[in-house]
Amino acid sequence: MRCLSALGSESAFDAVSFYREMRITLGRLPETIRKQLTRACFTGTPDSAQRLCVETRVPLSQLGIKGIADEALPVSAAVGASKSYLGGSRVAFEFVEPDPGRWQVMFERFNSKRHRLILFAAFGAIVLPLLLFSIRSEMESHYQSKWNGMKKKVTELDALQQKIHRFQPWHKSSPQVLQMIEALVAAFPEQGDVWAKSIAIGENGKVTCNGFAKSREGLFGLMDRLRAKPEVTELQTEQVRGENPVQFAFSFKYSPTP
Repeated sequence: MRCLSALGSESAFDAVSFYREMRITLGRLPETIRKQLTRACFTGTPDSAQRLCVETRVPLSQLGIKGIADEALPVSAAVGASKSYLGGSRVAFEFVEPDPGRWQVMFERFNSKRHRLILFAAFGAIVLPLLLFSIRSEMESHYQSKWNGMKKKVTELDALQQKIHRFQPWHKSSPQVLQMIEALVAAFPEQGDVWAKSIAIGENGKVTCNGFAKSREGLFGLMDRLRAKPEVTELQTEQVRGENPVQFAFSFKYSPTP
């Protein structure tokens, strides 16, 4: 036969609250154990145990439990509980529920679908930027190490490229120097009235020509034929003196058409 035990005290006792707590507690027990509870035992001083028994008799009787005072017990509930614990007997139930841990309380807060979505959204807002930043940092470190490995070769190739650009006009399939000379020679008259003494080719396609002519008309005809060529620009007369022969010097810039 099972029984419930309660300690008596001289302080104020709320029978209504006691009945409510007992009804809630008994409602949580399995039906087989609940049917075996037929007595409620009160321990403490004789007066307090008797007073508790009298005050709870009516509420407990509504639950099918009979209340008895301390003198009706062969042993106290504390002694019986101690013997059961020391003897390793199985405890059917306990009134005191275990306190939930901090993590258990936290997990119960996010037990609903809405709270889980909020948790996942907050997790994504915090973790995803950190993850992307970490991936970007790893990629930058990887490519920086590769660049450090080829930086010296790239510098050497860049210097070589600059030299190639500088001397590229001299290595074209159709040399620019020959084109300049061909354009200048084609402007001279075939009968030999004008002849060149020296031809100098400078940077950026600048050509300087010194020579002699039998007359100024032959010299001016030479310059008109040069001026008519589209690749000849900035034609300038630098020197004209004498009559026969006429000593002259002129320059122009040669820009080959694409």
